[in-house]
Formats: sequence, C-alpha cells, structure tokens
Amino acid sequence: MNWTEYPTKRTATRSQQIAWERTIKARDKHCQIRGPRCTGQVNEADHIIPVAEGGAELDPANGQGACRTCHNDKTQAEARRGQHRWKRKPEPHPGLK
Repeated sequence: MNWTEYPTKRTATRSQQIAWERTIKARDKHCQIRGPRCTGQVNEADHIIPVAEGGAELDPANGQGACRTCHNDKTQAEARRGQHRWKRKPEPHPGLK
C-alpha cells in the first residue's frame, strides 16, 4: 500500500481552498512561522494544525501566512511525522510458517 491509498480528510472544493488562502494572505502581512531561513514575505497560506492531524480545513483561525521557505520546512517536518503514523507493520516471511 502506498501513500496515495490512505484516506484523505480534505472535503473542501478547490474554490473554497482558494478563498481560504486569499483570506489568510490578506490578513497576515508577514510570515507567522519565522523560521531560521525566513524571508518575512507572505507567499503561501499554511494550516497551523495540519488537516491530516485533525485541523480545520477552512477555518481562518487554523491558518497563517508563511514565506515559501518556512512553509516548505514546516511541511517537511509534518511529512516525517506522517510517515511514522503510517509505517507499515512488518510481515512474516512467506516461506516461514
């Protein structure tokens, strides 16, 4: 089973996602993550609590403006956490009984 076979928690349409993103970008004028490589400019909207971890998909309170580098760093950390959640359980060797 690969990652595309896992169920998604996203239910919003693309137009709803775009409206949410515009709301976040209009509200936040500076990157809210402020990581070590932060540029300060808001290029993207980020879910504070990822949808995959139970965060509200379209709630502006669960959104923050982020620069591209901070958002990429945060997304990579979330992906690593997700890999551990979906880690495949070891299977016995088919030739051993």
